[in-house]
Amino acid sequence: MSNKIIFTLESRENFYLEVMKENFKLTDKQMYEAIQLAFNHFEENLHSKKKIEYKDLRNVLTPNINKKEIALIFDSSKIKSAWYGYEVFDKVIPIFNKKTKHSILSGDLIIEQNFYFWREVFFEELISEKDTDFLNIRDCFIIYINNLSNTLFTNFHNHLSNYEPYVGFIDTTTQTKLKTIMSFILCKVAIVNNNEIILPYEDEDWEIDQNTQGLPFEKYNFSIRSIPSLYYDLFLSYKIEREDLKGYSLDTRIALNSITPIVKDLERLNIEIDEPKFNYLLNEKGGKLKKLN
Repeated sequence: MSNKIIFTLESRENFYLEVMKENFKLTDKQMYEAIQLAFNHFEENLHSKKKIEYKDLRNVLTPNINKKEIALIFDSSKIKSAWYGYEVFDKVIPIFNKKTKHSILSGDLIIEQNFYFWREVFFEELISEKDTDFLNIRDCFIIYINNLSNTLFTNFHNHLSNYEPYVGFIDTTTQTKLKTIMSFILCKVAIVNNNEIILPYEDEDWEIDQNTQGLPFEKYNFSIRSIPSLYYDLFLSYKIEREDLKGYSLDTRIALNSITPIVKDLERLNIEIDEPKFNYLLNEKGGKLKKLN
């Protein structure tokens, strides 16, 4: 078995690996081998069955310091249809450029604790040209898109500005308080891979291509590529950046275990850096340090 580079591993919301490790009492070395075995099977089928190269998806699976991320905000109370997600995506999908690649997540802005604090944070981070005095943030529906050029970032806002339910956007390129909240509440939708849409499929059949989301991708001439959800969930789910929060460190541990059979607690590791290198980072790479918070 050859060990390959895995760009992302989703174990925040997917408990498959956690349960497997606990149930079979796997060591870190055994866990590493199991993840690598599953990934090899996934990558081979992605290539042979779907004609998609995993290496070409790097920028939609990992944060790209040269690209932007955006959270588009919509007021669902202004949409008559109960399936307001469909109505919103019908406006968003045609804006995509069929020569670019992106991960898409979406969901309602669900805040159960400290509501008034987060309401204040929301309006601080929101960029809007509309009257939001009467906006109830409990009615907000979010579409999150990564790997955007400056032009496409602006295009989404400009093209949607005349759409009444569109409220505005939050620039999530760098870390924000609300971005951390979004990392908990937003769900994966699809990957835009040029003129293809890559979607999860609930069965394990690699031969099927079916739009299980029911969103109007084909209406705008995108072709569909379905990936069995077990593999999509693990290896194709973009994880919105957030700090390593206490109580949620298992995801970090399993992610580390995907690339090494020897896993250490990050909080117990020291960082060593030469002073000239440190000064270089401060003076020449300030933007990257800001993004890393």
